[in-house]
Amino acid sequence: MDEQKMLSIAMTMREAAADLIEQAEAIELDVKIQRVKSMPNGELMALLIELGHAKKNGGKNV
Repeated sequence: MDEQKMLSIAMTMREAAADLIEQAEAIELDVKIQRVKSMPNGELMALLIELGHAKKNGGKNV
């Protein structure tokens, strides 16, 4: 197998891996959205308040 063919295969594998990572991140985000949607209102409000405080602190404690 020549170098050009091996490079082509490696690039294809890299693109496939990038696609899989993107899909996994989308699934992870969807799971997080579903968790938030299923939270009771009090728990959701506590999370929003915590995120608001963290944002005021420059993103620390998130």
